Amino acid sequence: MTTTMPMVSVRGVHKFFGDLHVLRGIDLDIASGEVCVILGPSGSGKSTLLRCLARVLGARSGVVELDGVELGTMNQKALARRLGLLAQSSVAPGDMLVEDLVARGRYPHHGLVRQWSAVDDEAVAGAMRDAGVSALAGRRVGELSGG
Repeated sequence: MTTTMPMVSVRGVHKFFGDLHVLRGIDLDIASGEVCVILGPSGSGKSTLLRCLARVLGARSGVVELDGVELGTMNQKALARRLGLLAQSSVAPGDMLVEDLVARGRYPHHGLVRQWSAVDDEAVAGAMRDAGVSALAGRRVGELSGG
C-alpha cells in the first residue's frame, strides 16, 4: 500500500478574535485530488478556518502545511501560485465576467515579461471545469447568488 503526504495538513490551529476562541485545536488532512466539505452553522468558524488555511488570517497557534511546507515560510508569490481563496464576501465588479474573475488567479504566474498564453487559457478552463462552473464562464458576477 502506498501512502502519500497530504496536500494540506493542519495541526493544532487555534484562532481568537479578542477573547472569543473561534477555532480550537483544528487538525485536518486533505490529500491531493480529494474534495473536502466544511459544514457548520453560521458563525461556527468555517470562513475563519479557510482564511487561516490561505494565510489571510494568522492563527494564534498551530501549523498549516501545503505539500509539506509550512505556509508561514512561503513567500506571498509562491503561495499565490499554489493557493487561492475567493471569499463569498469578496468585492468584484458586478459587470465582470466569471471567466475573467477566475483568470485573475493566473496573475501570480506572470512576471514583467511573461504575457498571457494558451497555457493560461487552458488553466482557467481546467479550473472552471474542475469546479463544475464552466457553464457560468460568460455570466456576469453580479448576476450570480453569493452561495
